[in-house]
Amino acid sequence: MKVLFVFVMSLLFLPVVYSYGVSDFPAPFVIDGKPQSNLAIVVGDRAAASDVIAALDIGVFLQQSGVKGEYAPFLSEDAVSVGSVSEVVAINKTLGAVRPVFTEVDLDLLKGGLIVTQEGSTEYNQYLRLPQGGPAGVIILAETDGIVGLALAWVANFPLFTWELEFEEGLTSRIEGGKLVDLQDEDVMILGMPFVIVDASYSTVTNRASITFLGGGLSALLGENERETFVLDGKEYEVEVLIISETADDGDGTVKFRINGEITDALEDGETDFLADGTLVAVRDIVSSAKDIQKSIVQFYLGPHVITFFDGNASDDASAPASVLVNLERMTSSSSSIMGSEVESNRTFRLEKINYTLYDENLVSSSFVFPGKTLRSQQEKQEGFLTPVWDLVYLGLAEVGETYVVLDPVADHSYDIQFTNQEGIFYDIPFITNDRTSGNLKFGDDNDDLWFCEPANNTMYQVTDGDFFVLSNCDGPAKDDTCFSHVLRYDSVDTTQNVLSFTDLGMGTRAVVFDNATREAGLVAGGVSYAVFVDPVGPHNVSIDLDGNGVVQGDCAYVGIQGEGMLLFGGNNTNESSLQGSKAFVVGNASNLTVITLASNFEDAGQDENLTIEFEARPNNKIGLLAKGIRASSGGVFGPLQTARNEELQWALTQYGLWLDISDPPDSPEVVTIAYPLQQRTGQVYITKSPFSVARQGDGASASVGLNPIVTPVSKLASEVVDVSEFNAVVVGGPCVNDVADVLMRKPEPCTLPFLNARENVTFFEHLNGNVALLVAGLSAGDTESAVKQLLSKQNFI
Repeated sequence: MKVLFVFVMSLLFLPVVYSYGVSDFPAPFVIDGKPQSNLAIVVGDRAAASDVIAALDIGVFLQQSGVKGEYAPFLSEDAVSVGSVSEVVAINKTLGAVRPVFTEVDLDLLKGGLIVTQEGSTEYNQYLRLPQGGPAGVIILAETDGIVGLALAWVANFPLFTWELEFEEGLTSRIEGGKLVDLQDEDVMILGMPFVIVDASYSTVTNRASITFLGGGLSALLGENERETFVLDGKEYEVEVLIISETADDGDGTVKFRINGEITDALEDGETDFLADGTLVAVRDIVSSAKDIQKSIVQFYLGPHVITFFDGNASDDASAPASVLVNLERMTSSSSSIMGSEVESNRTFRLEKINYTLYDENLVSSSFVFPGKTLRSQQEKQEGFLTPVWDLVYLGLAEVGETYVVLDPVADHSYDIQFTNQEGIFYDIPFITNDRTSGNLKFGDDNDDLWFCEPANNTMYQVTDGDFFVLSNCDGPAKDDTCFSHVLRYDSVDTTQNVLSFTDLGMGTRAVVFDNATREAGLVAGGVSYAVFVDPVGPHNVSIDLDGNGVVQGDCAYVGIQGEGMLLFGGNNTNESSLQGSKAFVVGNASNLTVITLASNFEDAGQDENLTIEFEARPNNKIGLLAKGIRASSGGVFGPLQTARNEELQWALTQYGLWLDISDPPDSPEVVTIAYPLQQRTGQVYITKSPFSVARQGDGASASVGLNPIVTPVSKLASEVVDVSEFNAVVVGGPCVNDVADVLMRKPEPCTLPFLNARENVTFFEHLNGNVALLVAGLSAGDTESAVKQLLSKQNFI
């Protein structure tokens, strides 16, 4: 059975040649961001409404895929990747373990500076730290709100980041009336925005400190009784200074404004007030004058950003929870500290450092940042990022290429396995079956066996006429995964000419001559010679050195696949090898297919990754996966998780980046497709300005994203298509409702015949002129809709 995510080919309805698979979609219909000029989406004249809707979904997806250029691994302007060549953002690796700290060398938004006061001068620096432990900032396969996808995840109440403001020599101020007078009006850059300290206080009795920063928005100077109109974010604000009181606030003065007819409270230096529309007005400085010839003036901000840090004991480095206000709102999921010390007999205070940590705060238990989304967007209080001009963005996993290992049911009692070896040779071989005569699992098919483990010695002739066997020089125990692996069938023996005939299932037939005296021959596969020993007694079974080490001694052959992974078909299949014509029964009637990735192949792996898939014999001579039979004995696996769009489809992911599609159609064995990456999958995570924009390859860093529109009508009824080979066509619906599908599948009788073994069918047909048709169909309208959703859902979330 060939279904979604597999090249779907049935001998009854064979197209000419195929070179596309579902993993290539939206190619060949959209190539390099350009929709093909002969694109067509064909719906049957007798189609249900759901077929039409499904076709519309495909059209929308193809148009969204028609983008100018490709995503490049950089963002607009000031941005830096969390990962690097030497330290990659691996799946399930905490971001802080990749890159624990960022400085102004990395990001302009962390630029420091120099502050000079009457008490001295100091350089200041900013640092942004990412969490190094716990489930904070890791890429996993996750489910939220019914959506399954690859997400950058934080568990609730774990740190998102820590920001630190350091004053190298100490920022020193006199203490006068509890005020740090020398800090007021000093300019400081905070996370990409300029701020001014408008209020700073310190108690020599309790050691309590507070500092208020004011920045951003629109800044202006107005005199008493003056009026002026300002534009902020496209809205006009008429600002009038009603009165400046020279005597209020112990002589420092207060001011009242009328803004768009609304009168504010009397505001002191550093105080703020909200207007009815939520706009903040803040006072930076009041210069009052009692002279008739000199006006009092006020410097103020409209729509500014205000940050206030508090610390009940600034003499230690302990952080206090919820001790920060941003725009007058308390950041409940945060902690901060002000660190400093009193000097010169309590007359001055030296500020050394401000630390601030924001924790994940989301309505659900975790924050999941899906590709193209930002960490800020997942937080309940986005002000917790302190300034609005930066963010952390996740752009999904980098493209690395894939090879496929497919466990493909044959009827309901057997599985074939498909893979491509390291030479690029494709194999589709019988793998495991529920033996009809015994009810036990055996390797191979109904009639013949598959051997991958040797017998104890070369006088035990386990391979019989028609049996399959693995030849591979991979050395799994020695951690050597570079090898050539082939699967052959023993066809016949000619005792007159001493000739053994074999078929390499990926390359074709071959014959070798054995020595009549020693009964030994050399069988070469992938440039490696494997010893073959022929039983002198008829029917002349053979014993084979399967791993190429020159002897037969019970070793098992590991299959090498593209990407330098290895497959181990089972722990043992030689338990009947002492019997002539033995069957390759599975030990204990259970089998683990293991996909092995050596630790040497990926970043920071403490051990090999071993993904196991276990089968079971089911009643009525059926076969399938064991419940919870997909797991990682080492390395870790996420899932399988059921997708929201199709209850018959599950996904799983390993830490190296193996992606599994597990399709479970009713009353049929599961289909497993493993997309094995050609190198370790790694994440694309960036610290960037906000809002961010993704640059496109070839367009420059500041390029805007555009669409290549589909300019010709693409929706067609089947009756409007005279020759489907004239189009690159997506054909929706099966031969019962769509005449074009009927032609592609060679007019099956009955029209439901293509769905005999699978209720859904996704098949590529390549015509002789190079055009391609993709059939997306199901036994019923609901099955067609499900097939379309499966096709599009994988594209959306990987």
